[in-house]
Amino acid sequence: MLARVYLLKIAAVTAAVSVGIFSSIKEACQEWIRIKEKILPNPKNVAVYNKAYLIYRGLYSKLKDDFHGLSEL
Repeated sequence: MLARVYLLKIAAVTAAVSVGIFSSIKEACQEWIRIKEKILPNPKNVAVYNKAYLIYRGLYSKLKDDFHGLSEL
């Protein structure tokens, strides 16, 4: 659900710039987008984050062409 809300906001910002309500994406975001809260990583989990990131990097390099193909369906 949150992903849909995010996509709708991005679409609205892009549309507003396209029709001239704002002169740039940056200006539109400064007017319309607000940060409700910042969530920082838990320092106790750094080792887990680093390990997961290494796995992600390996998977991404192996699967990026497949993901690109899926995006074109």
